[in-house]
Amino acid sequence: MKLEKWMKIVIMGVGAGILIFLPLWGEIYHKTPYYIGIILLIPLAIGRIMWNEKFEERFYTSWGKAREQGFKINLVRESAKGSVLMAVLVIINQYFGRGFTPIEIVSQVSKGILTWLILMLLGFGLIYGIAAWYEKEKRYCRIYFEMKKQQEDICKSR
Repeated sequence: MKLEKWMKIVIMGVGAGILIFLPLWGEIYHKTPYYIGIILLIPLAIGRIMWNEKFEERFYTSWGKAREQGFKINLVRESAKGSVLMAVLVIINQYFGRGFTPIEIVSQVSKGILTWLILMLLGFGLIYGIAAWYEKEKRYCRIYFEMKKQQEDICKSR
C-alpha cells in the first residue's frame, strides 16, 4: 500500500478518535445517534481511501458528461448541493451541540430573519457552486493528464 494511503488512514483515525472522545470534553446532546453516525462514517472513510482509484475513474466519467452541459447548469446543480450541505451541517451542529431539532430552530426564528438566513445560504451556495466548478475542472484535468502520461509510458516501454 502506498505511503499516501497510510497517511490518509492515520489522519482519518486521529479524526475519528477526536470525534469519539469529543463528548468527554464538551456536552453532546443525543449521544446514541451521534455515536451511530460516527461508527457508520468510519468504514465509509476507509473505503473511500482504499478504493480511491475507482472513485477517480467514476468521477472522470461522470464529470466528463456533466461538463458538456455547460457552466450554468452545473453552477445551479453545485450551488444547490452546497446550500443543502451547509443547511444540513448547521442542522447537525444544532441537533448535537445544542439539542435543537430543525422544527424548533425554524419556530424560534422570526420570518424576517429566516428570509435573510435563506438568502445568505443561497449566496454562500452560489459561491460554493463557482468554486466547485473550478475544483472539479482542475481534478478532471489532473486525472486526464495522469492517464495520458500512463499511456505514454506504456508506449515508450514497448
